[in-house]
Amino acid sequence: MFRQKTNNPVGFTLIEILMVAAIIGVMLAVIIPRAFRAQVDTKYSIVRQTAAELGQWGMTWAQRNLEAQSETVTCKLNNYAAKLVGYTGDPSAADNYWAIKNAGVGNQGPDLGCPSGPGARAGMSAEAIMPEDKKPKNPFNGVDYFIAPNDGSAVSAGVLYLVVVQDPPLSGPMNYYFIYLGTDSTSVTSWTAGMGSGVTPTISQARNGVFMARLAQ
Repeated sequence: MFRQKTNNPVGFTLIEILMVAAIIGVMLAVIIPRAFRAQVDTKYSIVRQTAAELGQWGMTWAQRNLEAQSETVTCKLNNYAAKLVGYTGDPSAADNYWAIKNAGVGNQGPDLGCPSGPGARAGMSAEAIMPEDKKPKNPFNGVDYFIAPNDGSAVSAGVLYLVVVQDPPLSGPMNYYFIYLGTDSTSVTSWTAGMGSGVTPTISQARNGVFMARLAQ
């Protein structure tokens, strides 16, 4: 008796393998960019949440200094808040109160320039009143927000800058907003998400950032 040969090949053909590879390639081309975008969006959310928390600490710092000033000092809450304007990580700035680390400054920052004249100074930095476990880090570079590379010396997504905009101009309250760099930023003052460029955005541009306070002069 003769056994009839069957023509049933084992495994996949080259065409089938190529088709599967092409399908996987298309799926990866769709999934990977979306996953990366989702990761970036999550980091932006963390930046905004961190800015809101820093705003609360900043106002706590300003209020504490206001309550601690001597009777001869006539500074207002706005005078203290104004000294937080700038990059949170720039301790080299002459009037930086987020983190006072200048040589020779010690525990006293520069003169606030209030109507009372010389002698109106903040007794600590905003960083100094924060518990160690509350000190935030930039999710894009993993570095403490109070040190480099979050000092505005180089383009780095997530870097925060506090601006103050008077609205209406010349006569209205002072509006404080955090604006920040993004993955699309091309310079250290090229803010993301419609926040403008430079350190003097319009009030409509600043409102794309994170609100900290609205204070009378």
